[in-house]
Amino acid sequence: MIKNIVLIGHPNVGKSSLFNTWTGQNTATGNRPGVTVQRRVAKITNKTTSLGIEDLPGIYYLESDLSICAHDQKETLERLLNLTEDDLIVQILDARALRPQLHLTLELIELQHPMCLNVTFHENPEIITFLHDLLKLPVYSATDCNPFKFDITSQPNLVHLEAQPELKKLFMNYSEKGSVLFNRLALTVEKMQRNQESEQKYTAYHDPETLCAKIRYQFIDTALKRQPTQSSIERIHSRGLDKIVLHRFIGLPLFFGIMYCIFWSTMTLGEQITLSLRPLLTVLESRIWHNLPSGIQSVQIYHILWQGSVLSLETILSFIGPVGLLYFQLNILEETGYMQRASLVIDRFMRTLKLPGQSFVSMVVGLGCNVPAILSTRTLSHPIDRLQSILMTPFMSCGARLAIFTAFGQSFFGDYAYLAIFELYMIGFFMAIITGLMVRMLTNSHEHSPLIEQLVPYQRPSLIHLLSKTGIRLQDFLSNAFFWIAPAIIGIHLITTFGALNCPPQFQEWLVFIFRPLGLDSQNWPAVLALFSGLIGKEVLLGTLEGFYPDSSEIGLNSALHHCFPNPQAAMSYLIFVLLYFPCISVTLAIAKETRLFWAIFSAIWSTLIAYITAVLYYQWMKPDTSLFLLINLTIGSICLLWLFLQGSKKIIDYYHMLDRKERKNIPFHITNRNQ
Repeated sequence: MIKNIVLIGHPNVGKSSLFNTWTGQNTATGNRPGVTVQRRVAKITNKTTSLGIEDLPGIYYLESDLSICAHDQKETLERLLNLTEDDLIVQILDARALRPQLHLTLELIELQHPMCLNVTFHENPEIITFLHDLLKLPVYSATDCNPFKFDITSQPNLVHLEAQPELKKLFMNYSEKGSVLFNRLALTVEKMQRNQESEQKYTAYHDPETLCAKIRYQFIDTALKRQPTQSSIERIHSRGLDKIVLHRFIGLPLFFGIMYCIFWSTMTLGEQITLSLRPLLTVLESRIWHNLPSGIQSVQIYHILWQGSVLSLETILSFIGPVGLLYFQLNILEETGYMQRASLVIDRFMRTLKLPGQSFVSMVVGLGCNVPAILSTRTLSHPIDRLQSILMTPFMSCGARLAIFTAFGQSFFGDYAYLAIFELYMIGFFMAIITGLMVRMLTNSHEHSPLIEQLVPYQRPSLIHLLSKTGIRLQDFLSNAFFWIAPAIIGIHLITTFGALNCPPQFQEWLVFIFRPLGLDSQNWPAVLALFSGLIGKEVLLGTLEGFYPDSSEIGLNSALHHCFPNPQAAMSYLIFVLLYFPCISVTLAIAKETRLFWAIFSAIWSTLIAYITAVLYYQWMKPDTSLFLLINLTIGSICLLWLFLQGSKKIIDYYHMLDRKERKNIPFHITNRNQ
């Protein structure tokens, strides 16, 4: 009896969407490979039966050498190796690109384990009958599929081996489940040499994997000549658009132009959304407060808690417009299929710098939150490529940073706030590239894996789907932000109200001393203090600013910031520091988990060092009364400081490399996932 369904297939064929449909969950989906990077498990029940549903990361073929597999692929392969009689394999097939997927189907058939097929994106229902007659397997449509009614009476047949009697004989004699998965039909050169007939017939093939792949594709190519026709209109339109989107000279400027438009609309329309929501909060605040018992209203502590709660809600409310619009527009790019094309365009640029193009996908995910972006690097098989991507990702501005940029942008840059924010995002992208180059230099690596992706046709996602996906991401962000912001603001509000926080001038001077080169003075000590609270999460930084700046609750944070910061240049240098300095604790822990503690510490020190140097150089170069001699000395001193830090890091890496060279396979202090 089947108790567990294992979903498997190529990346980006609809496994997670089917998983969500069956289980009612809201796991991440997207029209690009690599969305699912770890195994997901859920339970579904009906009146009589309980089924486990497993969503495995996408895989293109059953790799025989686990040492060269990415972490997500290894997790899938290990799960297939440990199949039990209670498991049913359900392979998801995208009808628009059957040839490469059927190769995986034949490999799964060779496991001799109960399985069935689920077909997505098919326009001709005859494709279901065609696949059933071809493979002798139960085949279902994704639009009409009940997991409790799968037919498991028919067992997989080795249909592609029927025309190869000698090969089938060897397979039946020597194959076992493990060897089928990891040795490709268990055909070794020695076994072939023992069989003179097979040796004569297949003497041209000394690699059994090549032989088996050739046989599979011969079967597939012959069978697909009888495949029912699918509409080619989508592919014709996709090819026409790709001539522009993937153009060598147009593609990159087009991408940056689209990102520029996204930030412009995020600022202009996002502010209007926030302003339109404020009256609703005012009405809600008034009704709730006046309906509270009079005894509670008269108690000072309750009144203070109420004011802190309202201020927290106002802060959270300011996130909805810009962050929600950013998520919505990024979802459009992802669901239409453009983001997959953009990764190929950026890959051209990255390859010229010897950087992995796959890291771009993680960097885009980092625009929402850096933690899932770091986890998404599990799709990279080369350890140095993965390490580069992990250390590059924290320089991408997450949603919390965007909220901070929005507050400062509205205060200091007015109608040009979107330009300032676009500049900050470009600075983060530039620093990420510098970090990637630095990691490659430290690890003495000159290899990188190429970016190879199968492009799917462009799609027109429904507005309901886009709004639903945006709502889920925004809800997760707002709930996490409120979890950190509300206690910070309420606590600070209590402290300031009862006068417990009477910061002496000497402490203010000491606090801002190291930040004076950034343009901050003693009035900005709350901004410096907020940087320390931002170590917990960048959401807390904004909450600290709301709580500490005088009169922010009466005149608004934007006006309070404008009164306290000396000039826009100082505000911009502060934002540069916020952009680049120590990532939050969650990101640092994710780096330590996915790599080693050394790289987490390295990332924290490197990012803070580069943040301070960049912010100081920006302010001093923008400051009109700074002498050229001082600027040159600052630049030279910054370069020397970075050089000393990198040299020290290099010595540590070389030391670990010397200790266990054999274990690390000549890759200097490379990452090793502790979950493996």
